[in-house]
Amino acid sequence: MKRLIYIMFLIVSLPLSAYAQQALADLILLNGKVFTADLTKPSAEAVAIAGERIVGVGTSEEIERFAGAKTRRIDLQGRVVVPGFNDAHCHFPVDVLPKHVDLQFKTNEPSWEETRTAIEQAVKQTPSGIWILGDVGGNVVLNEQVTRFELDHLAPNHPVWLSTWSGHAYILNSNAIQLLQIAEEEPDPMGGSYERVTGYNQVNGRLWEYAQWKQVRFLANQIPDV
Repeated sequence: MKRLIYIMFLIVSLPLSAYAQQALADLILLNGKVFTADLTKPSAEAVAIAGERIVGVGTSEEIERFAGAKTRRIDLQGRVVVPGFNDAHCHFPVDVLPKHVDLQFKTNEPSWEETRTAIEQAVKQTPSGIWILGDVGGNVVLNEQVTRFELDHLAPNHPVWLSTWSGHAYILNSNAIQLLQIAEEEPDPMGGSYERVTGYNQVNGRLWEYAQWKQVRFLANQIPDV
């Protein structure tokens, strides 16, 4: 009987041990107050994350075991962590950004001529390599002639990101596409799309809906936590 119990223990514990060895975290949050939504243990001190999944919740000491040489650590210093909330319709503003200049317009619906003039002025006044950002409306994004190539002509040495105030469409130039690590034939994400050069699969710089989420996260990750 003892032998049978021992064998059963090995069967259960070995896969768990193997999983624990493989589940090195990309990110661990330590010394915080983690809301778990588990009635038996509603709060914890730390959490480990690998990719898009939570792989461990517990004390800071326990979660440190998930750390590897490349694991990123964030000391929460007592701050609260909650799960992601699902909102059927939510717009995340692009407000965590590297150094940049904002295009200035008199209205929320500048014409393409006004936008082009603003970009030209910004290029003259801004050092090369600094982001140029602007909020535009339907007059610009519904103009199919405004693509990465048109923006490249206006700003060959600056990354340019035009967003709509509605949050549904975006136009990037080639410098921005490269910096944001968008492949020339980037596949469409779920819930979003990249417009393509006519007759080819190359992105033309015009993004719709959730195609911008990857870029927003990428820019946010360039900013230090403190």
